[in-house]
This record gives sequence, C-alpha cells and structure tokens, in this order.
Amino acid sequence: MRPTRWRRSTHAIVGIAVLALVAVLVAVVTVLNKGDHGTSRAQTVPAPPAATANPSIVPVTDTAPMPTSNGLATTLAAVSSDPNLGVFGGRITDAMTAKQLWQRADDLPLKPASTNKALTAAASLLAVAGLGGDPATLPAQAAAVRAAGATELRLYHAGLAAAADLAAIGHLCSATLR
Repeated sequence: MRPTRWRRSTHAIVGIAVLALVAVLVAVVTVLNKGDHGTSRAQTVPAPPAATANPSIVPVTDTAPMPTSNGLATTLAAVSSDPNLGVFGGRITDAMTAKQLWQRADDLPLKPASTNKALTAAASLLAVAGLGGDPATLPAQAAAVRAAGATELRLYHAGLAAAADLAAIGHLCSATLR
C-alpha cells in the first residue's frame, strides 16, 4: 500500500498507535520520577566571593620619567587622528610647571568627553560657594580676568594653589566685586 491509497481506517489506526505510544512514554516517565521532585539531583551553587575594590588609578612615583611634548605627541597621534572620534581636542599641561605639553584644537569649544568632567566642574562651583565665594559672580570675574590679559581661568581649592596664585586671583576677584 502506498500512502496515497491509505484508507481512513488506516489513518485512524496509525493515529491511535501514536497516541498509545505517547501515553506509555508519559506513564514511564511519571513512574520513574514519582516521589523525586528533583531535590536529590539539585546542586547548590556556592555564592560568588565578595567583591573587593581594586583601584586601577595609582599615583605616579617620584622616580617616574617626566612626560615630554614629543612623547605625548607620539603616544596620542593615533588616537587624536582617528576619524571615528569626530572632532578631537584637548590640552595636557604639567601641573608642576604649568608648561603646555600637548594640545590639539584646545581653543575650540567642545562638549566634555565624560560626565565626570561636568560633575567636577559642578563640584568646583560648589567649592567656590563653600569657601565664601559666589558662583553667580564667576562670569563677571572671568570677564575681568580676561580683560586683564588672562587666557584661561582656573578654579583652585585653597589647599592646592600656591600663595602667589591665590593672591593674584584674590586681587583680580576683589577688584571685580567692588
């Protein structure tokens, strides 16, 4: 008999046989698992170890080589010329000597590359207020400093600035507030 010539009774018999086979398989599985709700085979996974802090930023030692303009230019050349970054600009200045070590499009106003920089700026404004200053007067003070010949504005915390810097900033700011 070919499948195209099967009678209805043949289809019914094959269907009943398949249903019977499925019923037998279900019964066998039920009997084998009866009373065993998976508790004996369950494995308890141990808790992962507690997370520990592993800071990745470490201070530079006093014996570390000083950065150079050529070294920074070489190191940053590939990154700063990558077209996937869009407009890339910045400036690196030696904090000890105030010497500019690297710059690219540093006069072009750009959005900060991270929210960390924006939060740092906001924290600086709060520090100004906490030290008795008024952040609302900073635009006028910045204009006065620019008129006096300054090309950049730096916000210092009293513990980080040199006495000469504080005196110069204090003189310019007090002249603005009068």
